[in-house]
Amino acid sequence: MRDPRGYYSLKQVMRLTGLSRGTIDRLVEAEKFPPKVELSPIRRGYNVGEVHLYLDDPSGYRPPRRRNEPDEDA
Repeated sequence: MRDPRGYYSLKQVMRLTGLSRGTIDRLVEAEKFPPKVELSPIRRGYNVGEVHLYLDDPSGYRPPRRRNEPDEDA
């Protein structure tokens, strides 16, 4: 299994998933694909572990809750 630490570039994600940039952008907007992470002021990437969670179950993928997000049950 791939080490879940690190980040993929958009080109790597497109190659791994077979999805176009537009499709990835739409899935991110719909919260059905891992969001881009700001790595520096000019660099963005996709978390390796989250991309592999998506690849394991594309139709059931939901991004993990972030620490700042409130619980939906509260």
